[in-house]
Amino acid sequence: MIKLKEMLNENVWDRKFGEPLPTLKSVIEKTNESCGCDTGNSCGCKSTLKESSSNYDYNDTVLKDMESETLGKIKSWRKSSGMMEEKEPYKILRKYNKMIAVLLKKCDMELKQYK
Repeated sequence: MIKLKEMLNENVWDRKFGEPLPTLKSVIEKTNESCGCDTGNSCGCKSTLKESSSNYDYNDTVLKDMESETLGKIKSWRKSSGMMEEKEPYKILRKYNKMIAVLLKKCDMELKQYK
């Protein structure tokens, strides 16, 4: 069982007594600095955290992530010439193409209420 004293000493942030709690802005800056996104370097993380007052920015970020991941996979598959010359990958690609079409249709139906 956890003792009360241990619970009082546990904290999420590395801060000393009297220091202010972290803000969204400070957490975003610290995260972006640690991976190098804020310097323009390609750090490999999925997306750069940013503060925004607009949901458009967040939604657009998700769409860009989806787009880049999908296009990246397609480009890598096209580059693997051994796979492109076989018949079996065609069946696999067709199967997942149908699944993706179904998911996109469902997503479109849910998003139509916000148009």
